[in-house]
Amino acid sequence: MQEWLAIREFSSTIILNRREPVSNSVIKEKVVGYFGRIRDLDSMGYMIRATKQSGFKLIIAGDGHLVEELLVRNPDLDYRGPFDEEDLVKLMSEISVMYAMYSTKRGNILDGALPVKMFDAAAFGIPSIVNSNTPMGRFCLKEGLGLTANYGDEKSISAAFIKAHGMKIKNVKDTTEEKAKLLAIIDNLVGPL
Repeated sequence: MQEWLAIREFSSTIILNRREPVSNSVIKEKVVGYFGRIRDLDSMGYMIRATKQSGFKLIIAGDGHLVEELLVRNPDLDYRGPFDEEDLVKLMSEISVMYAMYSTKRGNILDGALPVKMFDAAAFGIPSIVNSNTPMGRFCLKEGLGLTANYGDEKSISAAFIKAHGMKIKNVKDTTEEKAKLLAIIDNLVGPL
């Protein structure tokens, strides 16, 4: 996103949506999680088929306009419904890998969008699988938050699930740096508080 803005001669400060790290014992069982808005049936289909190919169980939680259609097409899904912050802690304790892949037809994916669920999972010590050849993929690999796979390639996604399972997520940054950047921007706009 910052590159996109710079090309258009805008300056920017990136403030990442990190969360405080949480003490969590990552399970040994092979379970993929997707916790968030359900708005792309193709992406959900790739995930469902890749979990079956790799021998992983799957837990889905969230809301969105495609929930009903997803459940009609896949009546055996372990779907937990919408969730709140308290539910998220329990959900994270049940998975070993987070799925955070999106169609690159959504413009923001190639422009630098970073999935909140990747930061959420990292805070719990859980690796994420994100799109390869995208800013989110480069960020994920650079920060050691998980692995990448080719979007739409179920074999690539399946292999990434297998490789990520048991991966240790280390050096998860807390919110200190991001809070400082936000306060600096506010101070610049309105003066010190």
